[in-house]
Amino acid sequence: MFSNFQPWEPSWGRRLAAAGCQTGWMGAESGSQQILEAMDKGGKVSKTYTATALRRAQGRQGRVSLHIGSRGATWDDIQLTLKLGPECRPEGMGNQVY
Repeated sequence: MFSNFQPWEPSWGRRLAAAGCQTGWMGAESGSQQILEAMDKGGKVSKTYTATALRRAQGRQGRVSLHIGSRGATWDDIQLTLKLGPECRPEGMGNQVY
């Protein structure tokens, strides 16, 4: 069973585990706060880092979806997104390259 979530809340891990969920996808989208604000989705880079740490502490597997090269992204924005993967250490990533 899979779940797609953003942002991760601590109580969700227990609820998803009780439902049989082993893996969750999180739409992190970018490691650049500037890009997240341009997407107007209300996401925060800091929440991605917090969510992956909580998920790992609760023993849940996680995968992260990232957008690379979104409209208006600078080379620095792309670098921030590329470093998010190794720093958050998800079990898998889905990447969309623009």
